[in-house]
Amino acid sequence: MYQCMIQFKNDLPEKTLHEMKNACDIAFNNRAGKVTRREINSFCVVYEGEEEYFGCLQLGVVTLDEVKGFKKCVEKWDWIDEEPDENHCILEALSIPIYIKGKCVNA
Repeated sequence: MYQCMIQFKNDLPEKTLHEMKNACDIAFNNRAGKVTRREINSFCVVYEGEEEYFGCLQLGVVTLDEVKGFKKCVEKWDWIDEEPDENHCILEALSIPIYIKGKCVNA
């Protein structure tokens, strides 16, 4: 099973939190499929699925990276792969600069 777990900052205003959750729902309803949100608590959501939802989950992550202000609202954002047991911090991965021919393309 694959999971994308998003922990929002605890001090977010209710309206902003609602907007960010809606952005997540839209991101994980994409051309590769639809994964429904599961709430752990008010500030933590999970989108999960088996192998057939891998593309949908990956595309959702890429889409959220493009949402203005999204990462500033997030405390923790993890990719969890249960088999093999591989977990990654998405925020950390997205913060690594990518250079093509000496130029940073994701700054």
